[in-house]
Amino acid sequence: MTLPLTKLGKDVFAGRDAAGNPRQVDNGEAVVWSTEMERALDGAVVGRIDQVTWSGLSAITGAHTGQPAQVYGPDAGTHTDPVVGGTVANTGTFIWSASPAGWRRVGGLPAAIIHALNTGTGTANAVQATVDATFATEPYRALVSVNFTATNSGAMTLAINGETPRAIVTNIGDPIPADYVIAGMAALVQIDEDGAYRFFTYGDAAAVQAAAEAALAAIRDLYLGAFANDAAATAAAGGSPVTGQLYTNTTSDLMRRWNGTGWVDATQVAGTINSGSAVSDGVETDFTLPDEAEAANTHIYIDGRRITSGYTLSAGALSFSEAVGDGVPIDWDVFEIVPLGVTTTSMVVDGEGNTLADVLADLETAVSRGGLVVPSDYGAVGDGTTDDTDALQAMFDDIAAGVVIYLEAKTYKYTTLTIDTGCTVWSGHLSSDKDDDGAQITVGKSARVTWVAVELSGGGGKGTAVNAHDIVRQQGTSRTDRAVGMGFYRCKIHGAGLQGVWTRWADDVVFEDCHLWDIAYAGLMMESPQRFRMRGGSIVMLDAVGISSNAYGCALTHDTVGYSSDPNAGTPRANNHFPIDCNVDGTTFIGPQIWEALDFHGGYQMTFVNCKIYACKYGIMAGNSSGSAASYAGYQNIIAKNIIDTRLPDGTSAGVTPALGITVQGGASGTLGTSWQLVVTGNVIRGYGNATPSTASVPIHVNVYADQTIVANNIITNWVGYGIVVGLGSGTLALNGNIFSRMSAAGGAGTACIYMTSDYGGRAVVVGNVLDPGTYAPAYGLRVAGSASVSYASDFRGAGTEYSDASGNGRDAWA
Repeated sequence: MTLPLTKLGKDVFAGRDAAGNPRQVDNGEAVVWSTEMERALDGAVVGRIDQVTWSGLSAITGAHTGQPAQVYGPDAGTHTDPVVGGTVANTGTFIWSASPAGWRRVGGLPAAIIHALNTGTGTANAVQATVDATFATEPYRALVSVNFTATNSGAMTLAINGETPRAIVTNIGDPIPADYVIAGMAALVQIDEDGAYRFFTYGDAAAVQAAAEAALAAIRDLYLGAFANDAAATAAAGGSPVTGQLYTNTTSDLMRRWNGTGWVDATQVAGTINSGSAVSDGVETDFTLPDEAEAANTHIYIDGRRITSGYTLSAGALSFSEAVGDGVPIDWDVFEIVPLGVTTTSMVVDGEGNTLADVLADLETAVSRGGLVVPSDYGAVGDGTTDDTDALQAMFDDIAAGVVIYLEAKTYKYTTLTIDTGCTVWSGHLSSDKDDDGAQITVGKSARVTWVAVELSGGGGKGTAVNAHDIVRQQGTSRTDRAVGMGFYRCKIHGAGLQGVWTRWADDVVFEDCHLWDIAYAGLMMESPQRFRMRGGSIVMLDAVGISSNAYGCALTHDTVGYSSDPNAGTPRANNHFPIDCNVDGTTFIGPQIWEALDFHGGYQMTFVNCKIYACKYGIMAGNSSGSAASYAGYQNIIAKNIIDTRLPDGTSAGVTPALGITVQGGASGTLGTSWQLVVTGNVIRGYGNATPSTASVPIHVNVYADQTIVANNIITNWVGYGIVVGLGSGTLALNGNIFSRMSAAGGAGTACIYMTSDYGGRAVVVGNVLDPGTYAPAYGLRVAGSASVSYASDFRGAGTEYSDASGNGRDAWA
């Protein structure tokens, strides 16, 4: 408790003033100071009174003016201060006043660490301890240290001095898992707002470190590298590969796995093929899921949280070991398992649930029933020289819905075409020399055109972003009167002066194993898409002519037509302008003429997974919207298992000045402007950063207004400057299990594996991250420049300072 002194003794009796000039002691000040000290000493001699409640203290008459007292509680009430008036809390620190008589509240309870002794009276999961003094039981008012005599086997409780046992929870409020508390360890706990003892620190830090190091070793042991064939991979494994080891086959560009007897194509989860939900009645334990649902390919969620035990699932039959609570939602996602890097005919390829096998079967059926059309029937030549525009247009104007147009593997020259009837175009080359403003092929909003094994070429990428052409266009009338979309399967698209394919307000656009190259601005530009799918294939821009300075591989954005004047602009989720439910899976992007490989503006439920990105200034930009809609952002977006490298695929430099590997960000404060529920996990990012630390050049950037974000289990290698940056307005974050491997150059004094800027004031958990230093090391492991609340347990040994807060306080030891 601070003594109630008018002035401190050093100020009363100082021989010089603040300017260094000699001064005399003021006798009046000395008398006041000595009188106040006498009162304080009298109070100390009499002794402090401790009471649990205010009513207990108020019934006691103080022995002397200035006598101290404390009310520890629990006592959540208030009272009127009898000395100075006003409503004050019942708990706190008090002194006795003779006139007017009463206990005056002078402050809260002093901060303290209470030592609770556990002698093993309880059990490993029901701990009992004792303390030799009372302590504040209001939320977060006291720190309690407690020792543990046994390793726990499940959820835990703690009772101090015989109180009703309280649950012990982790630092983020979850029940204590088995083996989290180790015999012989001690921890700090606080009573939280739920009345539980919440860990102030994390559990077995050594175990976290060991797990992170083991994970790093496992990654190194599991992946052998890139080789031309199986024999070379076997040799690299010392002649005896271990089951589960992987390597990249550079001949087929596939990942291969040793199954114990030989090399086979690896497998991956390709995407959600069936989702559903139910609501428990509190009694039923059995539920029926789709037939393909198995325990190995299905995620089960109870009240929004995924569970991994307590149920069985086989052939769609889901059975819980006990009934879920009445009214609690049950959700499931069923995934498809396919070979890694390979597109199979069993994959769902459009919004109607059709697979590629279905598409090919439709072709065969159309041929068998006479629904096959060939351009030569309309006078088209197909020699690659003759202008077949008129003949092709006559054909598209004449066809019935659903026919198959067989291009006979020929090359047809044309200028522009319009397709207003749904059909399938199959096997051939459509080539246009049009290179001015507009589209080469315009597809009507109600025409579902499926392109299979078709090459579509333009004027050679001769334009810029102004007065240039697209190869294929389709758009709806408005965001509510939408186009039916198109499907592209095993197609080649190249030579566009603006965009390869452009759509606006279109649903269910699909690209499957398609390859795009030499396009001047954007390989794919999808405005306000819904259920867009791109799987496999590539977008390559090595030497496109007339390239824009901000060219894109695949851009998923909002429409640009009168957004600010739209009556629903203030409520975009009611009449959505933004991308919804889009997925890019297993596609390769190669620059250096790509500014951003993958980009979306304000998207909802977007997933970018299993992609390879080479030589691009920006890898994946998961951001807010732009232009008139810049203050809006989406949510529930996932970026996972991608490889992002500033080099070309052969490992040579492309001369790219790297900016950001992965960015997630919102647009403004508030519900509509904050991007939330974001996951960045399992990515490998190489070569990003700046030797002079800059937030504009970072492997992973959690930029502005991003909340409920997980950045976990990524590998950042050959980096410099900052590894991960967290910026303005970002809220609750978990930065866990990331590996920072081998900086490529020495950086400045501010370099850090993780840098939280001065304008980030959110709550973050930083656990299990590891620095794997090489020749160069950062100045900091974790550098916190602002008021962020950080729970920290990471291994940044090798950094100049492992952890530094906003005041420059450092901590070099493993926490």
